[in-house]
Amino acid sequence: MRLIILFVFIVFIFGCKSEEQLEKHNSYLVTKHQIGLINDSTQVKDLKAIFSNDSLISIKEDDSFIGGINPIRLYTKTGTPLLQVFPNDAHDSTATINYVHIQNPAYQTDRNISIKSYFIDIKSTYNISEIKNGMDYIEVYIDSLKSIFAFRKLELLRDFDFGTKVNRDQIPDSISIDFFIKYF
Repeated sequence: MRLIILFVFIVFIFGCKSEEQLEKHNSYLVTKHQIGLINDSTQVKDLKAIFSNDSLISIKEDDSFIGGINPIRLYTKTGTPLLQVFPNDAHDSTATINYVHIQNPAYQTDRNISIKSYFIDIKSTYNISEIKNGMDYIEVYIDSLKSIFAFRKLELLRDFDFGTKVNRDQIPDSISIDFFIKYF
């Protein structure tokens, strides 16, 4: 009888810990339909509740962003940037999220890709849907994640003129991600 009680107690303790770990993991998981606790139906007004215990939210509620994009910036309580959230309509608190600029390496895919990853990690893990050669960046699109990884055209990519076609074999494996965008 003691053995059964001990077994049930151990399973309960480890079961609770696993649920906590799973919840924490999901809070930072990036998939095709979510980034942490934000998904395609999350409304701007929901962000304060979602991040109430974890971060501070900086929302400009004036008209200073007319003519430009004014993101909602999310930080940890210590001031470390987490995310920049871009709503579909900045004036509407019921608007959903258009895209998110991931700024913290805690946010990662189920295959451990984060802003600290390199091009080799992306090309060996995901099917690259498209590569765009912009003015300052090479943008790599991953449709299965609805994400864009951008690499700044410095040092390793400086020879790529704007607009010329670039294929995945021309991008150095050792180049690090400059920014990670998740769109809905």
